[in-house]
Amino acid sequence: GKTDAGKDDSGADDGKTSTGKDNSGAADGKADADGKDGSGADDGGKSGWTLNDDGEWVSADGTAKDAAACGGADALSAFPAPRTCVDYAGAERCWYTFVPSPRPAAPVPLVVDMHGFGVCADAHARYSGWRAIAELGGAVVAWPQGSRTADGFPSWGAGRASDPANKFPVDDVGFLRELVARVLADGAGGVADPARVIMAGHSNGCMMAQRVALDASELVAAVGCSSGYLLEPPGAAAPAGYSPVPVVTVHGTLDPTVPYSSANVEHWARINGCTEAHAVDGEV
Repeated sequence: GKTDAGKDDSGADDGKTSTGKDNSGAADGKADADGKDGSGADDGGKSGWTLNDDGEWVSADGTAKDAAACGGADALSAFPAPRTCVDYAGAERCWYTFVPSPRPAAPVPLVVDMHGFGVCADAHARYSGWRAIAELGGAVVAWPQGSRTADGFPSWGAGRASDPANKFPVDDVGFLRELVARVLADGAGGVADPARVIMAGHSNGCMMAQRVALDASELVAAVGCSSGYLLEPPGAAAPAGYSPVPVVTVHGTLDPTVPYSSANVEHWARINGCTEAHAVDGEV
């Protein structure tokens, strides 16, 4: 949850601006002067950058940071979380996977944790908190990388793919289906429970988590995410074949980037067939 005007309890902004610029300080995983991100982990050498008054990461000479520059195959080697890349719909799509060590004796949930707009998967992995849960033997975690917009910012196709107004019609639901199938079949086979696939994420990643739950409900056991809504028209019906999915979202009431509204939880309550919807407001 957020405690004040768009900030989380760390004091860093919680989201990304509509122009794709990061409002955060340490939260986006970019380095400060000592080359560390908000988790205290080395960010792969992106040191010497500072946040200006316009929310842009700039070098000492004022040059803006390349928004498309994300970590490579070894970006999360310290976790360790190796990267997997596949060809999906004619494009290279990648994700990082963390499997607890020692391997759990019984199957654990698979959490697909998605970054916000303009953020890289490796940076999101350092601050989302899911690694700490996974290290306790509580989950296998996959951090997928979204596609880049025309101006180079990582993003998710969280809207309806068939909607003519959708300006980013990327088949990310299909990509995430592929990710889950491969993770379950590869190194996490026998560790990740196919009946407990959880979609998580922040901001644009939270929107994508909810999109997968709606369009691929047979795949998703639950959603738990923050600062994002399901991108559906008010009153829209659930798609054919939809099965109710439990959804928990956390959203700051003073969020200036994605303004809070109880309409999202009310929408989920309606399509899930709940007789009552309760939006819990209050300080955290």
